[in-house]
Amino acid sequence: MVNLPGWRNLPSAKTLSVMIFLAGIGLIVSVISLIYLSQHLISIKTNEIDRHRSVLSVDGAVQTSVNRVLSLVLDNSIWDDAVKQTYAPMLNAGWLYDSWGSGFKINNLYDGTFVLDQHYRVLWGSFRSQAFNENDTRFFGSGLQSLIARHAEALRSGKGAYAGITRTREGIAFIGIGLIRPTLGRLQVHDDTRRYLVVTPAYQCRDAAKTGGYFSD
Repeated sequence: MVNLPGWRNLPSAKTLSVMIFLAGIGLIVSVISLIYLSQHLISIKTNEIDRHRSVLSVDGAVQTSVNRVLSLVLDNSIWDDAVKQTYAPMLNAGWLYDSWGSGFKINNLYDGTFVLDQHYRVLWGSFRSQAFNENDTRFFGSGLQSLIARHAEALRSGKGAYAGITRTREGIAFIGIGLIRPTLGRLQVHDDTRRYLVVTPAYQCRDAAKTGGYFSD
């Protein structure tokens, strides 16, 4: 004989209501959790995009500054008068100051300008329109040494000027170096004599953040 389920085996209306209510609560909790998780993921992704955008902004600012230094070096090192004055048996300190050293005082164009010999010793220098009396390049930090080490042959032959970032004794700065050579033709020297122009613009890395704003707008 088959026993058919009786009414006592069926959930009561009250029990069914409780089950539906609990299921609804579970669904609401699931939806809220999903919304929270979605917002969290969106926030993470937004932060990643912002960080990437900031990196691109800083990279753009730094590259702009490096290009500016290169332009300053090229404009001032490829110059017939500079060749005449710096390759002479005795440097004309007056001409050097009027042409380069006074740049900081007059138009705030340079923090420093320096003339180096073929051994990268400082022959003449001006920093913030004051005489620079050191002979070695320790003041310029490892950034300049790195540029010289990587591009020594190209610098010696005048194939290019180079710029980068360094930490000088006065702080982080952009810096550039190039061979002083004629506007046209090759440098006419019969030994290893070389004169290099080093420029540190009056534009420190602290200003790069300001420049970066233009890239991120």
